[in-house]
Amino acid sequence: MKNLMITLAILFTGTFLMAQNGVIKGRVLDENGEPLPGAGVYVEYGGNKIGTTTDVNGNYTIKPLNSSSYTVKISFLGYNDVELPGIHVSADKIAFVSDMKMSTDAKVIGTVVVPGHRNLIDPEDPSKITMLPAAIESLPDNRNVTSILRTDPNIQVPENSTQPIIRGSRQGESTCIVDGVKQRDFANVLPGNSIGQMTIYTGGIPAKYGDVTGGVVIIESKGYFDVLNYYLSTQ
Repeated sequence: MKNLMITLAILFTGTFLMAQNGVIKGRVLDENGEPLPGAGVYVEYGGNKIGTTTDVNGNYTIKPLNSSSYTVKISFLGYNDVELPGIHVSADKIAFVSDMKMSTDAKVIGTVVVPGHRNLIDPEDPSKITMLPAAIESLPDNRNVTSILRTDPNIQVPENSTQPIIRGSRQGESTCIVDGVKQRDFANVLPGNSIGQMTIYTGGIPAKYGDVTGGVVIIESKGYFDVLNYYLSTQ
């Protein structure tokens, strides 16, 4: 029994470490556009801070990170603090953040919140669109997957139907995958507030998803810390 417990602990630790392999990269500049070395940059996850400082070129790298949505916080003495919300990190991926130019304020030193990106389009594959939680939460109708898909002009979902038409395909020829599990129907797969990330392939579908004549919708559900961080941000 003791050996079994040790083996399970090792496997659990290995799995946990493998999950923490996302990365956030970016650069911090001063108000003149020059690199700002020594700035503190961090994110919070589960009540813990994970961070670093910028190098001589103003670059920073935050890792390792679990798949989740983060708010990058930047601070430097004499400059306004900056918050960059809605930075989504996926496993084995690098989330690149646009250059952040910080500003000074001789009278009041406060916090500047810069809205994060909503929908992300992969420049190497325009047919792949990623919707982050902030984008989903801002939709007028985000009750379920079907209502969210209706907001995309490239996707049709007939009234009284839960089967989307992607790339002119017939109903039932598109696939929905939730946390790695293929679903038979899009109907009420997940409520909108439980979706951590939604990726839509309208073309150029990777071979790993099989022979699909329509489109593919990949959904990652929110984890415990995603829900906790969202709750804390609203308090």
